[in-house]
Parts: sequence; structure tokens; C-alpha cells
Amino acid sequence: MFILLATLAIIQPAIPKDPGAWIGPDDYPKSSMRKNEFGVVGFAILVRPDGNPEKCEVIVPTRFEDLNQYSCRLLMRRARFKPAVGPDGKPAYGIYRSATSWFMADDLVRVKELIKRYPYPSAIDLTLLTKGTKTPAPIELVVSIDTTGAVTQCGTPEATVSGNIVEVACKGVKAAWTPFLGSTKAGQAVMTVQSVKVGFEAEAAAPLNR
Repeated sequence: MFILLATLAIIQPAIPKDPGAWIGPDDYPKSSMRKNEFGVVGFAILVRPDGNPEKCEVIVPTRFEDLNQYSCRLLMRRARFKPAVGPDGKPAYGIYRSATSWFMADDLVRVKELIKRYPYPSAIDLTLLTKGTKTPAPIELVVSIDTTGAVTQCGTPEATVSGNIVEVACKGVKAAWTPFLGSTKAGQAVMTVQSVKVGFEAEAAAPLNR
């Protein structure tokens, strides 16, 4: 079941195929090893309707530009996807966001220390304040974004989430989340389907008057 708001078609994000095989330890560039370059590279890939990457953009860079651009070059060669599905039910452009890490160490303890110091980007894209004693669990939304950046469709594949929570989350996304605008390498603006992770926090209680 797919919970949607005021729509008939079921939109779906681009789904990665075997992402664990895209970048591995053997890909660490020797030049970066010599210069002790490391860190976490957050990236966004514009996925074409045929499932191939159109372009890759670094959205959370390391301090080392060569390592940032090398990550995207590898992803452009290796990343493949099941295409997104647009509001018309046909394959569409999608935006896939994730991160990859580059760390060198002689032992696992040191690697864990580096990962803790240079963490992956947060999986939560937007945090909404809620009232009440029970805070909803984070949910993943799937949205369609037109060429102006407006959310035209919003829903969730999580069948156990109540419609009220989905409605609140979608309203919050439309009001406060900044989507990635899709444009091809040639500069043509395109409609995209994207995933958005929404978290919730309890609103602080008002101080008591004395």
C-alpha cells in the first residue's frame, strides 16, 4: 500500500542496483593515500529515465577536491538504477542522494575513530516539531518536484504510517524543505522524483507562569 495525498498515480524514487559494489577499498587513489586525503563525500546523482546516471554533484565535500571529484567519476561509471516512476506512471528522472567514505588506518579502532570524527551526513532531511506525549518515528516520503522546485506530489511507501502523519509531513516538506532542482548536463530543467526523510521532535513546553 502506498499512502498518497490527492493523487492517483504512484510515484517511486530511483532505486540503486548493488550500491555496495560501486566503490570499494581497492578504489582508494594512491595519490590520495600519499597525501593522507580522507573523509566522507556526500553526493547527489541525477538518474535518467533509462536508469543510468546523467550527472553527479558533490553536496557534502571533504577538504580534498581531488577526492571529491574522483568519487563522482567512479559513480558516473558504475552506478546503475531502477528508474524513478513519475506522476504519469512512466519512467522519470530521479535524484539519488547518499555518501561514500575514504579512510586509511592500520587498525579497525583507528578507522572507527575517524568515522566518528567525520560522520556521514544526517539521514534526516527535515525535522518537524510536534505536540503531544508521543513523538512519531521518522518516515520516508517520495515527492515529485517540478522544474521550479515546487512539490507537486507527496506520499509514502510505508503502509503502517497514519494518514494524519503523512499529511503533516507533506505539508512540512512543501513549506520548509529545499529540494534539489533537476537539470541535465546540457542545462535543461527536468521534473524529478526524490526521497525525503522527515523526523519529528516534541515541541518544548511553555514555561509556567509564577
